[in-house]
Amino acid sequence: MWSCGKIYVGRRQWERMDEYSLRPLHVQALLQIGKVVDDLQQLIDDKMPIEKINFPSIDKTAQEVVMKDLLDNRLYSFIPMREGLEVMGARVSKEHGIQRLCTALGIGLENVMAIGDSENDIEMLEACGMGIAMGNALDEVKDAADHVTLSNEDDGLALAIERYALN
Repeated sequence: MWSCGKIYVGRRQWERMDEYSLRPLHVQALLQIGKVVDDLQQLIDDKMPIEKINFPSIDKTAQEVVMKDLLDNRLYSFIPMREGLEVMGARVSKEHGIQRLCTALGIGLENVMAIGDSENDIEMLEACGMGIAMGNALDEVKDAADHVTLSNEDDGLALAIERYALN
């Protein structure tokens, strides 16, 4: 559960972290800004502002149950992933954030280059004037993009900026 710049993880989940198929970047984030708590429900009961809840290893059937239970009140948005589910506020997305920034700066979305590698990047890649998938991205992310660059490990971000933004 994300709140106020921290990631809160239940002790049971933390102790079983090796069972989840987390990307190295996510493990690094957990180690840097993660906080282990005995009871996530207590944080919710204490009205801690929740920015996002990740279910890193949840099967499709359980995803559907969670989405159905939460969808009725229209307060949440969901990003079902191959091996998990992200639950956020209804207006929380990378695309929405970029739209708000463009409005504040007075530029059109067609003048924006977006780069991503995960399922939660697809809407952003499709909405922006140029969408670029990292070489390590999932196939569905690559399909949504206009171009594919090298992987994170091979300086794909730098290459994309040099090739498409600076030329």
